[in-house]
Amino acid sequence: MSRLWQELEIFGWDQEKENVLLSTILTGDRALLISQPGAAKTLLPAKISRALGVTFAPFDLNAVSFDDILGVINIPKMQEGKMEYMKTPGTIWGKEFVAYEELNRCKPAIQGKILEHLRSGTIGGMDTGTRWCWANMNPIGHAGANKL
Repeated sequence: MSRLWQELEIFGWDQEKENVLLSTILTGDRALLISQPGAAKTLLPAKISRALGVTFAPFDLNAVSFDDILGVINIPKMQEGKMEYMKTPGTIWGKEFVAYEELNRCKPAIQGKILEHLRSGTIGGMDTGTRWCWANMNPIGHAGANKL
């Protein structure tokens, strides 16, 4: 176990998984955490973002709509021919670290948009300003866990 994980009080991860996640922190690469319930998949990104001192937005995809993530369309900007969403403290825009929970429990249409964000850092081709983007899910076979 790494010293960082000890200081974050995250226990039970093997060194190989820790190394992969540490490399995503350094490089800004995306991560999809798949493990049993209780493995700190939700807690880890919250603690890492706090330790880094960056803005953080967790989204439980089982409980939110895509409008909750993006916000509402800015109508005056749309009338000018620009696509923009109104930014609020609860939306994704400008959050440096985003964590999506229960990726394989949300609707397929939302999964596609979230997977775009995981892959490219954009949604609908718009840059969200996110540096770290992680998602988590329980393995197939758990109640409500569907294939991606």
